[in-house]
Amino acid sequence: MIVKIAPRRGWFWALPVALLVVPFVLSACSLSPSGADLVAQECTPCHTLAPIEVAAKPEHEWRNTVYRMMAHGADLSRSEAERVIEYLAVTLGGKRSPRHAIHGYRLIFVSAVMVGAMMKLEFVWNFSDLANGLMAIPNLIALLLLSKVIKQETDRYFGSIK
Repeated sequence: MIVKIAPRRGWFWALPVALLVVPFVLSACSLSPSGADLVAQECTPCHTLAPIEVAAKPEHEWRNTVYRMMAHGADLSRSEAERVIEYLAVTLGGKRSPRHAIHGYRLIFVSAVMVGAMMKLEFVWNFSDLANGLMAIPNLIALLLLSKVIKQETDRYFGSIK
């Protein structure tokens, strides 16, 4: 007896979701050492962590410091150096990592793809129109708040071409 299994409704989104989720999961579960591990491993043979922990430098200064230490013998590849620089800039420089924003955006995007694949097409188009309309609101507010600056710049531009 041959049993035919009918495809289940809504499973057509599984492949695109898997293609989006797998790179996200692999990057989050990377087997390479973190910036903190690299700092502890490569910096402590020459000095303690105390001078690193007290310094509050922006990213460009940490970049100079890390590459200077590489010239003095720190054994870091270019990608490891970038992880160390990002770690130091985020934890000791007051800069927030854009990587967190990227992961958050990916999560929202994958969720939207999953929900959108299961919704009726009319709802998806209505939601899309609503989202596009709502994006105009902050732009209109900004135009109102910047109207004086816009007028000054417009007058300056047309005054310069006469």
